[in-house]
Amino acid sequence: MCFFLLPCAVACGAFAAFLKLPWEQEVQYGFRANLEPLEHCKPIIHEEYLRKTVHFKSGADMCEGWAYYPTSETLQKFEYKNEKVPVIIMAHGLGSQKDMGLHAYAEQYARSGIAVLVFDYRGYGGSEGFPRHVINFERHLEDWHAAVHWVHGGGLGPAVDGERVALWGVSYSGGHSLVTAAKFSREKNKLSIGKNGCLNDSSSSSYQGHTLSPLLDSSPLSPTVSIIRAVVATAPYLGPGHVISRVLHQPGALVMLLRALAVAINDQIRSFFGLPRAYIKLAGARGELAVLHMSDDEIRLVPKAPQNRQGGWRNVAAASFILRAVFYRPSTWLPYLDTPTLVIAGSEDTITPAAGIVDTLRKAGLMKGHGGETDDVKTREGARGMGNPDGLRRDNRKFGWIQMLTRKMNHLDLHRLGSQAVHHQPVIQFLHTHLGVLAKGCGGGEENRGGLGKRGEKTETVETQFG
Repeated sequence: MCFFLLPCAVACGAFAAFLKLPWEQEVQYGFRANLEPLEHCKPIIHEEYLRKTVHFKSGADMCEGWAYYPTSETLQKFEYKNEKVPVIIMAHGLGSQKDMGLHAYAEQYARSGIAVLVFDYRGYGGSEGFPRHVINFERHLEDWHAAVHWVHGGGLGPAVDGERVALWGVSYSGGHSLVTAAKFSREKNKLSIGKNGCLNDSSSSSYQGHTLSPLLDSSPLSPTVSIIRAVVATAPYLGPGHVISRVLHQPGALVMLLRALAVAINDQIRSFFGLPRAYIKLAGARGELAVLHMSDDEIRLVPKAPQNRQGGWRNVAAASFILRAVFYRPSTWLPYLDTPTLVIAGSEDTITPAAGIVDTLRKAGLMKGHGGETDDVKTREGARGMGNPDGLRRDNRKFGWIQMLTRKMNHLDLHRLGSQAVHHQPVIQFLHTHLGVLAKGCGGGEENRGGLGKRGEKTETVETQFG
């Protein structure tokens, strides 16, 4: 009996120790959410736009968003293709939420005559979902899809054109926006068109339980035009390759990797038993136990004491994210992308470097060469040699063009400084072009800045992504 009990006791003791990892001082257990309303999250009545809180369902939970509507005074400054206001759907990057700098962008879009939906993923900000601060790219993509369906179904009201939608993402959500657009592009190109120009019944398909064919503009002139008309992706995450390489080249990389894997497995085990999750830093300096390691210049921009955020946000994430992060590769969806896309990259970005983005776009057949500050990527015929997992015939269709802007900024500054008028104006012009918005009485230029100040006007920076 002793020979049986002793190994069991040792195993139980080791398992109990592993559940708590007493030797790891950088691990926090449990997360207490604070869902009390905060002043900066209240509705806004501005002379140029209105903001209100909205909710839509994703899975079994409700996601919270802020809806921005241009006022009648603002609408009078613009002409619209359908006499309805197009809309931009926005969400934040890795482990971040809508009240961390997205308002500064959304209000400028609203002042430029475009409606906006900014939403939080489940488990973040004002959205439902427990446990909190669990980063799961599959759930994120479900939330993006639910947001698009809700907007298309008239969730923002009859004045908003649910068939003229743009997607906006930064960093991790930059990848989400590209994947979401590519999914709709793929479904669009799988549709079969009858002789009368109508969709065949057999062409409908689904994703996450949603029927996709109703999300296509079925007008006679463009029977299979996706409702996703444009994408803006700032410093988009396209795959784990560079991040893994970056970690492995740090001093003490092997020890750090083993520590991170131990905590990640610990968090996964705790989730199985319904125990409080194990959290590590979301953004940390090199050498710290963190999901994302920042350069010295970048970590200085991360506040040591974050502001009071909705839901009680803290600079932590459930550690099990490390186990599934390597399986998310937005780059595999790029060959399907035929939506006009603006990619903004930073020449000093060490997390999603501009060179890596260019190389990935080249491999996907979406660009040739790379210029200086601006690079227009030509429309390309066909997709030979890029793999075709679902058997689609793509030789006779065109890819949409991609415009790339490279700025002398690091990863955090691309978001922190990106809302300044001098940087934001090219984005407004891109969106106006592809969403069918034109300022009255002009064809572009300084007068078509749609609520933004003149070039060079001083504008406040927004909060950093991780604080």
